[in-house]
Amino acid sequence: MQNKKKLSVKTKILLVALVPLVLMATVVTTYAVSSMRTGIQDEAIEGLHTLCNSIMEAYDGFAPGDYKMDGDNLMKGDYNVTEHVEIVDKLVGNSNAEFTVFFGDTRMCTSLKDAKTRERMVGTKCSDQVAQTCLKDGKEFQSTSVKINSQNYYVIYVPVKNEDGSIVGMIFAGKPSEDIDSIIRMHMIAIIIVAVLFAIVAAVIVFFVVNRVCNVINKTSGILDKLSEGDLNVTIENNIISRGDELGVMGRAMKNLIEQLRSVVTNIKDSSNVLNDSSRDLDQFSKDTNDTSVEITRAVDDMSQGAVSQAEDIENATLEVGSMGSAIEQIVSKVGNLYDSSVEIEKSKNEAAEIVNELAASSDHTFQAVERIDKQVKLTDESVTKIQDAVSLITSIAEETNLLSLNASIEAARAGEAGKGFAVVATEIQKLAEESNQSASSIADVINNLSMESKNTVDAMNEMHEIIVDQQKKLKETERNFAVLSQGIQSSLEAISEIRNDSEVCDSARTKVIDIIQNLSAVSEQNAAATEETSASMQQLDSTMTILADKSEQLGQLADGMNQDLEFFKM
Repeated sequence: MQNKKKLSVKTKILLVALVPLVLMATVVTTYAVSSMRTGIQDEAIEGLHTLCNSIMEAYDGFAPGDYKMDGDNLMKGDYNVTEHVEIVDKLVGNSNAEFTVFFGDTRMCTSLKDAKTRERMVGTKCSDQVAQTCLKDGKEFQSTSVKINSQNYYVIYVPVKNEDGSIVGMIFAGKPSEDIDSIIRMHMIAIIIVAVLFAIVAAVIVFFVVNRVCNVINKTSGILDKLSEGDLNVTIENNIISRGDELGVMGRAMKNLIEQLRSVVTNIKDSSNVLNDSSRDLDQFSKDTNDTSVEITRAVDDMSQGAVSQAEDIENATLEVGSMGSAIEQIVSKVGNLYDSSVEIEKSKNEAAEIVNELAASSDHTFQAVERIDKQVKLTDESVTKIQDAVSLITSIAEETNLLSLNASIEAARAGEAGKGFAVVATEIQKLAEESNQSASSIADVINNLSMESKNTVDAMNEMHEIIVDQQKKLKETERNFAVLSQGIQSSLEAISEIRNDSEVCDSARTKVIDIIQNLSAVSEQNAAATEETSASMQQLDSTMTILADKSEQLGQLADGMNQDLEFFKM
């Protein structure tokens, strides 16, 4: 049965890391594209809705009254909507949008032109679905896919009501789908490119990390193979030992294992060599002991003569021990003073530690306060940005108002004498728009200055945040140093206490030594009698040396066998 080829650890790790990454990138990209498409489509429809409302309000502004038919022309009050088609073109402007005024389901004024004849599509009908939704149900009709002139449009139809609430027609606004779909495609391509780049960068990072991990594992495996062969001449590379992860812990543990194993084997080899040498020395010593036993017998006779001299020496030693006792008493006194000083140092250390703890707590409160200030400054900066957006909106509205007042002045000029009053109003609106634009510009300058100051404040808060973080690190380091100092002082107190106890024991031993030396004088007298017994013991020593020689030979054989076993390790 053949063994199945298994995946390597490197391949498995890459699969586990990259497969979820690819799936996540695909899901996120799909969701982002869908959300982007929906958002752009909704924004386009909302823009068309705003355009319809603006056109209806414009008609209501310069042509009050109800919509009605006068022959083939659509009238709004006294204003002929059908004939003044140029108003539609001006209102649409450069927006690339199309606009139509319906009476019932019939186009009466439109910017749409037939694709073939290039004539305006006046008199054509809307679809039955649009007529049902707007004219009968009184609801707006919206769609992102309506075919007009063989071209797809984003469209909105808004019901038009007279003052009595009756629905008389519709306002249409639409944009070619291609314009909006091109924007969607552009954003879609950008999202896909970003997702692909992100996936590639992430894959490169994963591959780099996995490759480094697998290299460490392979090197470690090679070291273990050499260790299994008894080769202790291996080293762990510094780039493995210096790692801060589990592989670094494993490398450091293996390094300690190799050093310990090398030390143990070296010690065993040294001990084996010493044991071998000792066995030979012991054998030689047993032989020499037999030779010296005779000499010991003769020396025992001389011991009795030295006993008298020994008694005199013991008396002199008694005097010296007395002098040593005085010195020991002084040492005991000085050790007591040193212990009292160490206790005072311990008290001062405790007070300093309490001060450092209070300083750390104060630093924590300061850090929290700076965090709150930093959040408030950032909120202020965000508010300034929102105000800038509002000023931009006001400026845009002022520009649109200025354009409408210009159009109103044109229409008032066309109306002649009847439009003079309306021209005055248009002029005032234009002045108001210019003043609004100037005020918005002034506000924008103030906001820009405020934004710059806010950003400077944010930068200052960030610098303060870094300083406080550094201060907290130093406080933590000071606390650790105090902890080490506390341990040192405590160890010193314990050591001094032990020295104090040992000094007292030494002083007590001094008294006992004096008594012992006095007893030695009596013992020396007994040595003479013991020499006779020693002579008899020497015979027993001869037989013991013979047994010791046999044991030393066995010990040598054991040492040789141990050396052969240790040859397995190479160092």
